[in-house]
Amino acid sequence: MAKKFQELVKNFDKIRKYTRDFYIYGFKERDDFVYGSQRGYDNERRRIESYLSEWIVTETVHGKKRVRLELDPNKSTANPLSAVWGAKSFTKNDIFLHFTLLDILQGTKGWTVQEIVDEIDDSYLSGFSDGYFLDPLTIRKKLKEYTALGFFKEKKAARECIYFQVPPLVLNDELRLAISFYKEIFPVGLLGDYLLKDEPQATPIQFKHAFPVQILDSQVTLQLLEAIYQRRAISFETEKQHFEDFIPVKFSSSCESGRQYLIGRVTGKRHFYSVRVNFISNVKLGSEAVQFERLHTQFLAQKKINWNAALSSRRTQRLKVYLAIDEKKEQYLIRRLEKEKRQGTVTHLGENEFLFSIELTDMVALNPFLRTFFGRIQRIQCSNRTWEQKFWQDYQQMHEMYFGGDQDESIIS
Repeated sequence: MAKKFQELVKNFDKIRKYTRDFYIYGFKERDDFVYGSQRGYDNERRRIESYLSEWIVTETVHGKKRVRLELDPNKSTANPLSAVWGAKSFTKNDIFLHFTLLDILQGTKGWTVQEIVDEIDDSYLSGFSDGYFLDPLTIRKKLKEYTALGFFKEKKAARECIYFQVPPLVLNDELRLAISFYKEIFPVGLLGDYLLKDEPQATPIQFKHAFPVQILDSQVTLQLLEAIYQRRAISFETEKQHFEDFIPVKFSSSCESGRQYLIGRVTGKRHFYSVRVNFISNVKLGSEAVQFERLHTQFLAQKKINWNAALSSRRTQRLKVYLAIDEKKEQYLIRRLEKEKRQGTVTHLGENEFLFSIELTDMVALNPFLRTFFGRIQRIQCSNRTWEQKFWQDYQQMHEMYFGGDQDESIIS
């Protein structure tokens, strides 16, 4: 007999993987599915579509259906991918105790565990005629769980624990505005989305460049940030590797691509790892990492000679880029060069002449940045001649692609 389909989920990692692979990075067909069964794919697809139907686009290519997400920031100021977090599975006891405990603990009165058990028996379970019964241990565990989540607070009195409900959070206009910005820009923005979920007012903030896919990694991101804050080692898995005794030192988020990276070192290894967060799953916190401060200091030193999160321990290379920028008409370019130079330096050589200097271990990482100044680069001096030649070859190919013919060699010095 076929398993009954339901929208609720137990394992969010599966939803996270399907959503990312098929709807965000995908343009894939059903035949491209390689992990699990075809029936499993159909169930997960229906489940995801029940959350995101408004933004899903289906197209047929060569007789086969492909699916993708089409998110327009001009139509909504909220992240639609947050909807996939709102359908976690629960038991009959979970849903019953959720509303019952919130009802009992409203107000300022504190309740002991036994008082809560008696109240549930007398005022709630007495209404059932089917003999529905809850073990006091189940109630105690739920109280502990909700205390850890911050719904309740616990106070010791003699040999007993007294529970109170935490007052609801009241948001003023300034807080709403701050959270509206935070939830679309910072890691674990899902928390901000929850806080504003029942707010009637739409945020006035819209983003031209936002990365909604980051919200799929919120649970993993929170665990990684917790490990860094507590200076603890972790274990986790990626699609190709299992890591043990990994000491995380930095969480990096690209403002260009939206990709997020965990940077750290495996105990006993000599080099740093940079791991894409969207590939990380099954994070488990371990013991205290006594090497954390030393590794953090080493990372800060290495970061000075790396352009991005792709850390390299190769020999440092020197680069000088001479640029011609019109100081009267292109002040915006000068400001951008100053703002985006990172650890490099910008020197004003003379009228409309500027020098960008930097020392890095990996010049290839700098290519996307330098390409944005094509047409203004006069010449380049680099200790890595192989990279320099390849850079000008790319320049030549781009010129031919857009304008045809050959570029004047005298310009490319």
